Amino acid sequence: MLALLFLMLGLAMPFALAWSFARFRPDWSKRKVVLWASGPIPAIGAVPCLFVIINAMTTPADNCGVDACGMAMAAGLAMLGLLAAIFVGWAILAFVTVTVVRRGRSGAPDMDVFK
Repeated sequence: MLALLFLMLGLAMPFALAWSFARFRPDWSKRKVVLWASGPIPAIGAVPCLFVIINAMTTPADNCGVDACGMAMAAGLAMLGLLAAIFVGWAILAFVTVTVVRRGRSGAPDMDVFK
């Protein structure tokens, strides 16, 4: 049940960002909205993974112990793969959200009375 809660919270962020960008930034292209809605969290998560990989690659062999550097590099690469999969999933969700929001606005009359 907790995993389902985290999944829903994880899907809420790109959905909310894509909806708000598509609604309040109509001049932005669909590609720009999708990248800004799905990219920040995976990009921030990739930084420590790259740091671990580079640190493990530059550590001398006598400081690594019994394959500790190899395990660190494998963990960093696995996390990069997971972050790439998260990015692709969030990009698909953001693309669908932008398509639905913009399709709904195009046929509706302008109801803004303060214009």
